Amino acid sequence: MPGILRTNTIAHPNGTSAMTIDTSGRALIPAIAFKAVKHPGGNWTDGGGNGNSVIFNTILFNQGFTESHITTDGRIYAPVDGIYRVSYQFLLNSQSSNANTMYTSVMKNHTGTTANASNFQVGTYDYWDGANNDYTRVAATTSIRLTTSDYFAVCVNSGSVTWYGGDNASASYAYNQCSCELVGSLN
Repeated sequence: MPGILRTNTIAHPNGTSAMTIDTSGRALIPAIAFKAVKHPGGNWTDGGGNGNSVIFNTILFNQGFTESHITTDGRIYAPVDGIYRVSYQFLLNSQSSNANTMYTSVMKNHTGTTANASNFQVGTYDYWDGANNDYTRVAATTSIRLTTSDYFAVCVNSGSVTWYGGDNASASYAYNQCSCELVGSLN
């Protein structure tokens, strides 16, 4: 004879709430997401983090991630096992010379310039001619499978180009940003 199990919370093995059932019987899955901005207050050529990773110094919202991972060394660890969507964009500063390639990436468990199939998740590779003092935007989005022992890093691998940093922490601009959200848990 089948039984009835009544509960209002289902916990993840790491102790966090994986799902809550409201009084109407609807499943409420907590949001796990963040959006952060790099407000350097000046133009920059280095992300400031471990290897080529970018440190984002202004967190616009955060639910579930450890803030110090976002703002300390550029290694952002997954709070729960799952599939995450990571998006980023950077604005290249206008320059009248210094033509070069703009190379950015999302790396898994890696922050260096070399990549292989297990650590390279997505990248941009675009040529900027340096003419006409033009600004240009570099952006990418990808999905990554992460466990709680994995991290990802958004990396800038073009040290000879200058990224825009004309906004500061009190500005409302978000030229250089990253967002990440859990889109599905691993079973």
